[in-house]
Amino acid sequence: MKFRIVYLTTVNALTVAFFRGAAGFLFLVLVVGVTLTLESPSFAGENKSRFDGSVGGGFEQFSITTPPSGFKINNGTTFAVQGEKPFGESPFFLTSGLTYVRTSGNLNYYYVSPTATYSATNVNFLEDDFRLNLGLRLKLFNSEQIRPYIEGGGVAGYLQLSYDSSLRTPAVVAAGSDFKTLENILEFGYYAEAGLELQTGKSWGIRLSYNYLNCTTRNILTFNNQTISYIGSSYNGALFWNL
Repeated sequence: MKFRIVYLTTVNALTVAFFRGAAGFLFLVLVVGVTLTLESPSFAGENKSRFDGSVGGGFEQFSITTPPSGFKINNGTTFAVQGEKPFGESPFFLTSGLTYVRTSGNLNYYYVSPTATYSATNVNFLEDDFRLNLGLRLKLFNSEQIRPYIEGGGVAGYLQLSYDSSLRTPAVVAAGSDFKTLENILEFGYYAEAGLELQTGKSWGIRLSYNYLNCTTRNILTFNNQTISYIGSSYNGALFWNL
């Protein structure tokens, strides 16, 4: 019965993460955490004052939600460093980290400079994305070897678009020379994550996870001053250690 209660609550939490955003997700994470704390004595008396770190990577798939056309992001690779700090004897952990994503794509370029208007279709770019995250992780069962968890939180990012030679069409070159070949953009969003920790050594182990990201950029000058909203789905592996 205890397992069934926790399982159903966890499913509800993940559902909210995908369809109702981070606030509802974190609320249900709290519900699950209280249930686990009351039902499971295995957290009591444990020394959880340590700080844990991890380093890892994976790949990410992107889906543009708005606008419906004119902007495409290809699959990318990720590299991440992360730390977590427990809240006393509870199953909750404060997490923070930095993720770097390298990917590519193309867009319909449209930029208005002080002297000219530049327009070109299917311009290729390389994208470097640096994201900071802050979240709350709940480890569902306290085990020496296997620890499933769920997590949710906020993301702030800084991405850079670098355009290649496909931008230099005859029309663009004829229009002038002050077009942008590089643009820096801020982005903000939320994420939800589910994963599994495998303790393979006394003070280290392996973490496998799936991460759902919902982000919106600030206005992109070279994309007709539009914003884009996208969903990222990443599959990651990491090595963690206990300090």
